[in-house]
Amino acid sequence: MRFLCVLLAALVLMQPACKEENCQGSFCLNTNAEILVQVNGDLTPKDATLIIGNVAVGETVVGAKVRFTNLGDADLVVSKLELQSDPPGALSLDLKGSNAPTGDAPWKVAGVNGGTSPSEKLFDIVLERNDPDATISGTLRVSSNSSLNNAMELKFPIEVVDLIPRLTAPDEVNFENVTDGNQETRPLVLINEGNTDLTIDSIQLAGGSAYSLAHEGKNYAGSDEGAQKVSFDSPIVVPAGQNISVDLTFAPTTPDPYPGELLLYSNDPETGENGASVTLKGNMFGACFTTNPKKVSFGSLPVGKSKTVDVEVISCGTAPLEVSSISVAPGFEDEFAVSLPGGGPIVLQAGDKATFSAVYTPSEASPLDPEGEPIADIGKLIVMTNTFVPEREVKVIGSGAQCCACPAAVAQVKQGELVPPQTNIELLGEASHTPYGDITEYEWQVDQPEGSTAEFLPSNTVANPTFLANTAGIYTFTLRVWDDEGLESCVADTIVVEVKPDEAIHVELLWQTAGDENLKDDVGADLDLHFLWLHPAGLSNKNDIDDDGEPDAFFDMKWDCYYNNKAPNWGASLDLDDTNGAGPENVNFKDPSVEHGYRVGVHYWPENDLGPSDVTLLFFVKGDLVEELTITNFTKGQMWDAATVTWDGETAIIDARVDAEGNPKVMDAYPIPDNLPHP
Repeated sequence: MRFLCVLLAALVLMQPACKEENCQGSFCLNTNAEILVQVNGDLTPKDATLIIGNVAVGETVVGAKVRFTNLGDADLVVSKLELQSDPPGALSLDLKGSNAPTGDAPWKVAGVNGGTSPSEKLFDIVLERNDPDATISGTLRVSSNSSLNNAMELKFPIEVVDLIPRLTAPDEVNFENVTDGNQETRPLVLINEGNTDLTIDSIQLAGGSAYSLAHEGKNYAGSDEGAQKVSFDSPIVVPAGQNISVDLTFAPTTPDPYPGELLLYSNDPETGENGASVTLKGNMFGACFTTNPKKVSFGSLPVGKSKTVDVEVISCGTAPLEVSSISVAPGFEDEFAVSLPGGGPIVLQAGDKATFSAVYTPSEASPLDPEGEPIADIGKLIVMTNTFVPEREVKVIGSGAQCCACPAAVAQVKQGELVPPQTNIELLGEASHTPYGDITEYEWQVDQPEGSTAEFLPSNTVANPTFLANTAGIYTFTLRVWDDEGLESCVADTIVVEVKPDEAIHVELLWQTAGDENLKDDVGADLDLHFLWLHPAGLSNKNDIDDDGEPDAFFDMKWDCYYNNKAPNWGASLDLDDTNGAGPENVNFKDPSVEHGYRVGVHYWPENDLGPSDVTLLFFVKGDLVEELTITNFTKGQMWDAATVTWDGETAIIDARVDAEGNPKVMDAYPIPDNLPHP
């Protein structure tokens, strides 16, 4: 009997202290408390690290909102809540008016069956930063009677970090080949490798309306008028450490190649402002066929007179292009003729080109429409290839001149319709013709980008002038001609040339000076472009001219690319230097470094007092304009410390420089090195 009593006593001592017994007569039910911890609304498991976002010096914020609830049957009893902060005071608890729990005065939280205790307990972890360089961390410890999930003692490490979203997207989406009238949809997986929500609020699609992206039941399509930025009705949100998939669709209307690009604008600090780039390829897999020009125009010719136009065939795919034959579509064999070099067939490796000749000989005068314009002969050349759509078409157009018809202006560009800056464009008007007599007068005009002041050389009244395209953008050239009877061409001919940088980084400086009325003389507002590599060797022993805590190194003879150091050995080059006030100036960089970064500045040489200038800087990355910065009332002797350029190996990030008031960073009377020659 004594042994039995001792055994029963031992069994009682072995029961967990957190269990309670709810007894009805001789029947007892064991009950337990089970703590549930939520931080900022998310369930937080035992020993999980709490991440709190960093703040500026002097700022105090609620870093985490903590909630205790009880999933057990018995009351949860919290006997200790302790926060350790390193450094002390950086992290603290806001207990919402409650006292800290102790063994004598614990917090109680009712279980699922209810009771007199509160159903939850709330408190905040507060962050206050006083030391700009301190690494803040801490530990939250909780003691309770929770046993079902082994949580009587809980410990939560706390880390204070910068909250940064990181977007990772594929470099390329290749739809391979899709026949016109059909479509192909591919998933685009967007990954957030950061530690806070990634928000994508807008996109830009280049490549035309054939490309579209679906989000929340709506299709966002590109434009055939050019790349345009489009904002989502509601943003794409990718939580930290997760990914989502959106659908990209390619729906071509022709079998032609569709090179394109998707830019994703987000809160990613590295790629968000300029857009993370995804290359799009449609109908560019295997053999690919295109021509330059895409449409062959012969203008108006006298009956019986022939004209030949050379057409480039371009292999634009990933495999060799074979052109087995080319012919004129039935119905126009009397007017048009064509042949392959050497009689064909021809085989072109990827990226190669070949030329064939198309000929137009009108057999009769074209009828006139109600407005007196000739109704053109419109035919097709049929090209047989090894592309996924073997039969391809090239449109040809021309008209037969009526008796005594007006001359026909024909404008051509020797270099083609896409050239880099500083191309000396050779314009060709010599193919212009008249049914009778000779062309005796030419007049060229140009609609050029803002900031370009180039002129035709030797003049705009010769048949084949040149034109130096020194500013990126669209140039529209128009030609009118007159014959020896004084008759003007019925319709002016127009050709459009896009000047697009082909370097990794291209910076263009433009300016206007109200006091400089004659841009053709030798006296002008002389502004100079500076592109400085922020190499430590170039910054050492440099003065802090504007007292901003950073050395100022413009005019350094090794690390600053400018008019007196146009081609430093680290890669940048000043390809155009202007001294008479007409502009522009530009710097090109084919292979920038990921180290140290670069600084772009503009200096107003302190001579020729022509008054203030309005200045524009254009930043192009891989041919696309990504940033435009402007400043007004820029005066002689000043240096505009305009922007920092950082290259990450794939693209450039442009960060405008501003002073403490948020204005462009300008230094007055910036010192010029002794004996520096005038530009």
